[in-house]
Amino acid sequence: MSRIINLILNSCHGISLTLVSFTLPIIVITIGLNGSTELIAEISLIHSLIFLIYFPLSGNARNYLLNSSDVTLNLAITNFRIILFLPLTLFCFLVNEITLKIELTKFALFTLIGSFFWFYEIFITNYEKKRKFIACIFFLFANIFIFTTILLQRNNSSEDIILSLTFYCILYIPFILYFFFTYNKKIDFQTLNLIFKKKIYHHIGGSLIIGLTSFLIKILIVTVYQKEDAGNIFLGFTLGGTLVTFFSYGIGPSILKYFKNKKITSFKTHKTIFVLTLTLALIFMLNETFEIARLKNLNYLFYYSFYFSIIGCLFMLIAQYYKLLITQKDTKLNVIKHELIIGFTTITFVMLSSFSEYSFTITLTYFISAITSYIIYNSVYQNINK
Repeated sequence: MSRIINLILNSCHGISLTLVSFTLPIIVITIGLNGSTELIAEISLIHSLIFLIYFPLSGNARNYLLNSSDVTLNLAITNFRIILFLPLTLFCFLVNEITLKIELTKFALFTLIGSFFWFYEIFITNYEKKRKFIACIFFLFANIFIFTTILLQRNNSSEDIILSLTFYCILYIPFILYFFFTYNKKIDFQTLNLIFKKKIYHHIGGSLIIGLTSFLIKILIVTVYQKEDAGNIFLGFTLGGTLVTFFSYGIGPSILKYFKNKKITSFKTHKTIFVLTLTLALIFMLNETFEIARLKNLNYLFYYSFYFSIIGCLFMLIAQYYKLLITQKDTKLNVIKHELIIGFTTITFVMLSSFSEYSFTITLTYFISAITSYIIYNSVYQNINK
């Protein structure tokens, strides 16, 4: 029993960070499960923009901070984010005015909520290293309460969502102000520049490509499909890729920290993926044939996107495990070329699928990205461990 409790406590920081980092996709899921798809496309676009602008400059910070005792590195990463927060936020508003043109009040609220992870990641990672749990558990339950409130609402109109997210602002804004004014902001630009070049720079290119790929894919889908159909596709991708999201940006670095001597053998990995893929494919075929489980107001694009994303999730999980492991072993490893291949392949597929006479082709997007990621990072991992 104590082992289970210890495992839960060791995971709560990563889970809490994932909920905060992916608040908007989780809202997309709760809205979709409630049968309303009008807002999904808009919220997904805002999240992709945040993901594009903030995420690349995160520089794999959580993985570094969890496995480093370098106090200077911790301070440099924090100062780096404090300096950039306002310029990046203003840039978000500029992009919205030029391209997305989403209502200003709605965009401002969603951007504030979506960018909160920029500070929370450092805060929660430091707490995890010190094995402090109270603040983490508080935010974890606060997030769950807000999501449950949204899920239980009968009508998920724009006004309802904004009202629910006002509770987030009540939690977030004081936290950000406290973090900003109490943290040591004595900035040594020479040290900051050195750490940026040695630690952060190598991962910005790869992260930028991931963010840009996600943003362009959603822009392309919204352009080709009606907003309701795009909402169904985004919901399927988001729901199907949930496990990968939790692993990659939440519990993954924690797992590597506590089980870093464990290795995944290639044969066992392939065997497990093969069995699970066949099992999931059978379950999905049965569901399509007999319509065992159906959600209201969601069309076939959602179900196909969800099916292929779940299967792709198996491959993407292993790919992300390999990626976290090799970047932790070699902090100077440049992943730009790998992410460029994955991004180019995925965007090319989306563009080609828009010309296909079969409209369901677009629902294979996540699966194609996952397979490509698995092939590339499995190859890199095997080469490193020869």
